[in-house]
Parts: sequence; C-alpha cells; structure tokens
Amino acid sequence: MNKLFKMAGAMALTAVAVTISSCSDDDKDYLADIYFTGSAPAVRVVEAAASGTPASGIAAFSLTFDAAGSWTIQAVDYFNQEQTADWVSFYAPAGGEGSQIVGVYTAANTSSQERAALVKATCNGTVTSFTLIQQAAAPVPNPNADAIAEKKQVTEIICMNGENLLWSYDFTYDKGALATMNVVTYNGEEPTHKTYTITSDARSTASGVAINKVNIKSSTATMNGQTFGVLNGKVLTGYDVISVQPDMTGRLISFDYNNAAQLTAVDGMEFNGKYTWNATDLTAMDFSGNGASGKVSASYSQQPNDASLDLVWFLGYGMNPENQILGAMNLLGKRSANLPASVSGGDLSGQLTYTDGITDINNKTHAGLTVKCGSRTITVAYAE
Repeated sequence: MNKLFKMAGAMALTAVAVTISSCSDDDKDYLADIYFTGSAPAVRVVEAAASGTPASGIAAFSLTFDAAGSWTIQAVDYFNQEQTADWVSFYAPAGGEGSQIVGVYTAANTSSQERAALVKATCNGTVTSFTLIQQAAAPVPNPNADAIAEKKQVTEIICMNGENLLWSYDFTYDKGALATMNVVTYNGEEPTHKTYTITSDARSTASGVAINKVNIKSSTATMNGQTFGVLNGKVLTGYDVISVQPDMTGRLISFDYNNAAQLTAVDGMEFNGKYTWNATDLTAMDFSGNGASGKVSASYSQQPNDASLDLVWFLGYGMNPENQILGAMNLLGKRSANLPASVSGGDLSGQLTYTDGITDINNKTHAGLTVKCGSRTITVAYAE
C-alpha cells in the first residue's frame, strides 16, 4: 500500500486539447517544490473507454501544477509501485521550472476488472500524487448485492437503555447509495448532533450499485472531509481531506482483504484495526488509535444480515464514523452473512436476540427489526 504522500489536486476536464505549457519566472514564490493547482481531487475516476494518445489531440483530463525546478511525472501500478501503469500516458513526462498544463491519456480497459494507478509528479525530491481509477468494461457492482433483501432499506436505527435514548441514526439514499447519515447522541445533557453528507459516483446496475469514489463530509469537521477510492467493490484507499491546498498534507489510510474479499486490516489516520473471520462472519476486531485500544469479539446467530446497510457495524463493532459509513455501504469487502448472537468488549456487550418488526407506543407493528441486549433495545426501521 501507499506510503504517505503530500498531495494537492488536479483540475478535471472531461475532454481537453493536448497541451503543455511552461512559464518560468525567476521571481516566483513557490509554496513547495511541486504542487498541483486548481481544484484538488485526491481520487480521480476515468471511464473504461480510451481517451486517445498524445498524437490524437484529446486527453482524458489535464493536470495543472507549479514546479520550482525540473520535474518528472509518471503513473505506477497502485499495488506494485515498482511497475509502470502502462495504460496511462502523458503529453510530456518531464519539463522545467514554472506553471504547467499536462494532458493525461488512458488506454481502453476491456476487462471485467477495474484498475488503479498512482500518478506521481516529482521535483527536487518532493513528490505529490493522487490515485487514478479506471472503470471496467461493465460496472462492478456492490459485492454484497445478493445478500440484500429488497424490502429492507434501513431508514433509522435507535438505541434505548430502558426508557433513556442513547443514540439514533437516520439515513437517506440517492441512486441506491447512502446519501446522508444523521447521528444524535445523548449523555444526560444536551444531545449532540452530527450530519455526514455522502456523495459518490453511484451507478445503478442490474446486480447492485457500482461505486468508484466516495466523499464524506461531517457537519462538525474542521477539515473538508474524507475521500475514498473504491476498486472492484472494495475500498482501495482513503485520504482525510476531499481536496487539499498546495501547502497542506493529505494523510493516507489503507484497507487490506483476504482471498475471500473479507476485510483484514485498516491502517492510517491514527487508527489501526485487525479483523478476524470464520468462513462467513467477522469474529474479532483488535484496534488501537486516538489514545485507546481494545478488542471486540462476537459469536453469530442464524439471523441473516440482509438489510440494505451492513448492521454488524452498528451492533458492537466500533470504527471511526467515516469507516463505519463505508461498512454500512457494503464497501469494506464481503459482509458477515449473519448478525451477532453475542458481543464482548464493545459498547454493546452481551447476548443479542432478534424479533422481526418494531412495535410503537400504540402497539402498532412497523417494518423493521428489534434487537435486545441486556437493558438495551435497538430498533432498525425499514422503509414502508
């Protein structure tokens, strides 16, 4: 996986003429040896179709950057960075000091698998980079599409301790993908509200939703938010800012999976998690970060984990909120087939029992799922 890179962005153009320009200015003050200028996506997605070649005059998009001296630019395979990503080319791979505009070209991807490259620009030993993903010939859908019941779209999750409300989530969707997650927590005083706005390049397919990029913004975040690249239905990489200015550093988070497409590790942005599975279910998570560490373990029932959101991430397994959102969106690899029978070490600990439906104060039953764990009751509401 990637090491930490200083990043800024690139100005996206769907089709641009082949251009490269340079303007040297001995009196120019540079913010760094090299940095992208304009808007700055840390993850860029291109379609499967070819974007031409330098000789064709049309590029997939252009890069604009400032370089304080001689520079080079290259694309390397994301998973083997000693190897060139030969499906990416540039109008010019090198140049001199000044402001630059460089066209980027991509060969057609005719396979059923998406692919990724790291585009790196270097000057005076300083590297700035971004992740480039190319879609497959046909959209790669949600890897858990077959596990989701059509009539179980989650709209709200509420946790009560006796008659006291502990926390609540409510959700909205766009094109089948999660669009907002509103969180309210109660600690005996004033409730705390936080809204996560989720934008993605979601495309509905016959077998689920295809996504290659997810942006998450928090209503209370001091930074712009986080951006994640999704490759073949699994999160490839993430950055703690959606876009960065030339003098800011984007921190990287990486995700690893086993051969069964189950998440085995998350590392970065002050969080480290290790995940253990049996054949079908997530049985343990060891975590550390932000001054805390611990282990959560679970045994499993025969209650299917078949709602639109992966409920395992709300029933004992804690993550930072952005990664919890990714898990809920089914983007952290293969989901657990079932819901926990017991959880130990998490915020929710003990034996869990499940009842289909939610009964309101008027004794009316609504579509959903009721979960009991000791004195706690969690209700999961489905769209009706």
